[in-house]
Amino acid sequence: MRGGAEEVFVNESHDGMRNILPEELHPKARLINGSGKPLSMVQGADLGVDALILTGYHAAANTPGAVLAHTYTLSIQEVRLNGVRVGEAGLNAAIAGHFGVPVAMVAGDDKVVKEVKELLGDQVVGVAVKQGIRHGAAIQMHPMQARNLIREGAEKAVRGAKSLSPYKPASPICMDLMLLYGTQADRAEDFPGVQRTGWTSVSYTAPDMLQVAKAFLSLLPIIAIP
Repeated sequence: MRGGAEEVFVNESHDGMRNILPEELHPKARLINGSGKPLSMVQGADLGVDALILTGYHAAANTPGAVLAHTYTLSIQEVRLNGVRVGEAGLNAAIAGHFGVPVAMVAGDDKVVKEVKELLGDQVVGVAVKQGIRHGAAIQMHPMQARNLIREGAEKAVRGAKSLSPYKPASPICMDLMLLYGTQADRAEDFPGVQRTGWTSVSYTAPDMLQVAKAFLSLLPIIAIP
């Protein structure tokens, strides 16, 4: 495989997680799909992989001008880990970091590339394939050009993967969730370990990111907007 990769796992992570056509993947790639995965979008990070490549990503909820900006669900307005605002990229980077796996690349609009580089550093390869205008609008490039840029970025990311450091928030890790409605926080504070911090906000603290991730994923259906 290009860039020196010996094995590639593709984790399907969008809307039901059963959208990728397996026959269109590289024959050597291994597909992880289906809902209910314990590590959700980063299932496979616990298999001894060297790095994570995030493709098709969007910026955190309420990012101005970002395409489809949200953090897992529209029920969440903001997520913070130890006071640092994170989106799906940051959350998943922290979960992968628990297993010693760094993020090597992100591809998406210009806003998510900026977000990831500010959080993880310029050593992460960023591939902006669109320029966000608003939540549902963007300046796009031709799909062939986008694929070429992603391919080139992935090769560069794989070559430099061994020099990267994983993202590991200091322990204990406090996760703050800012929600839309007080009724969501009402339901969330009944979850073991969750503390109410405001009318529409809650927090959860644990010794490591794996416990935080399990709590977060378990809270998602609880805080869903009816």
